[in-house]
Amino acid sequence: MAEKFSYSKLECFEGCHYKYKLIYKDYHFVDSPAIATDFGTLIHYIEETVAKKIKNNEKLDSKEIIKLLYEINDDKEKIYGVNILKKKYPEQWFEKDKSDRNYEEKISEYLNNGMFRLYDYIMRNPNLEIVGIEQEFNLDFHGYLFHGFIDRVFRDKNTGKIYIEDIKTWAQPAKQEDLATPLQFVFYSLAAEQIYGTSDIECAYELPLCDLKQPAGTKGFIARGIKKIDKILAEIETGDFEPNPTPLCHWCIFSETFPNQPDEAKKLCPYFSHWTKLNRKDFSKENEWMGPENHDAIMDAFVNNYKPKQIMLKPTIELVDSARRFIIRR
Repeated sequence: MAEKFSYSKLECFEGCHYKYKLIYKDYHFVDSPAIATDFGTLIHYIEETVAKKIKNNEKLDSKEIIKLLYEINDDKEKIYGVNILKKKYPEQWFEKDKSDRNYEEKISEYLNNGMFRLYDYIMRNPNLEIVGIEQEFNLDFHGYLFHGFIDRVFRDKNTGKIYIEDIKTWAQPAKQEDLATPLQFVFYSLAAEQIYGTSDIECAYELPLCDLKQPAGTKGFIARGIKKIDKILAEIETGDFEPNPTPLCHWCIFSETFPNQPDEAKKLCPYFSHWTKLNRKDFSKENEWMGPENHDAIMDAFVNNYKPKQIMLKPTIELVDSARRFIIRR
């Protein structure tokens, strides 16, 4: 049976090989509430609701949609409205991000400009019809099975061309260099070709909080993306799970700098960066990676609160060379 993959799984490996190992090899599937996740889930739900009403030619009642935005409380699907999120994250709700906006301001902008962008888009483009909402796919890719969902799919009623959209609750637009070869759209395009029977496909990020649609994927991006994906899959097969400590560790559940880290995620990563929002100049690491042959010793010392310098490391080529240079200097 082919191993199952998703874009998020590849994205995890690209970000940090060790985090990938903890989740997908050691099966530490740890869930922890986060305002960004809950907020993103809410916006996606509202966007999906609006899209379904348009697709089914149902009346689009703005008061009904706004009420959902503020009051929905679905524990099963983990969808929570604005009123609940404000109580759940009282401090973070009013904390400004790099766009100099807090969530209260984002919701206001979404109400004024973002919530009915899809309706306006369809009105301006009567040749388009919505043919897919959370379109599920299973893609056989070079011996791996990729599974996922496409947020929105449009078809041009005149030409048959397919337009794919992925909704992002980004505070700012993506950088141009990140739009050239988006791997997510490589999978979406290959899947859409199978589902809708055409290779005439265009991709874009829909950014309702920025009142913007960003075209994604420059000429030849699918061929480039396939090569990159093959390279990532080959790296995963080698079993190289070297950590990549960066300030992003502050948002990783396995890092001790993660706010309110759940118990089941603690003492699993001894390599995290010490950078935090309140300590932005500290780029030091809890431990340096010394190769897989020394991981157990580092982990034992970390779990038992020993200092890294007390660890007895097995000799490696790098350590031996370092020792030789030290002796020569003396």
